[in-house]
Amino acid sequence: LLLLIIPVLLGSSFYLSNFIQSYLDKNSITSMIHIYSLLPYFIVWMMFYIAYQLSANIHIDVQAAIISSFIASLVWYIGKSAFIFYVVHNKTYASIYGSISTLLFFFLWIYISWAIFIHGLKFCDLLNKDEEIEHI
Repeated sequence: LLLLIIPVLLGSSFYLSNFIQSYLDKNSITSMIHIYSLLPYFIVWMMFYIAYQLSANIHIDVQAAIISSFIASLVWYIGKSAFIFYVVHNKTYASIYGSISTLLFFFLWIYISWAIFIHGLKFCDLLNKDEEIEHI
């Protein structure tokens, strides 16, 4: 289910951000609003939220899922920027491995993304357990 939902939501984030920005650019008053830079972040945040709600085997509280998905998506965006900086400025792998270095960087990014996702899910479980303890 996650393998089906995540690519669809990623594609819809690109489509919606372009559609909304083109709609805002039609008017002179709203052309100053650049939602194009913020909308993909909110869609990634909602992707993490939906993934955390669907992937857990227990009931996850909405507040715990919102907080942990916000933090995980923030860490994911910071990690994405740091990874792009690393790939652009790293000349060692390209000179040693050639075109295979692209594949190595791709696998490294998948590893980093899943590590962020899993640690965010652990944080969601921790917040969920804290709320259950407070409820008792």
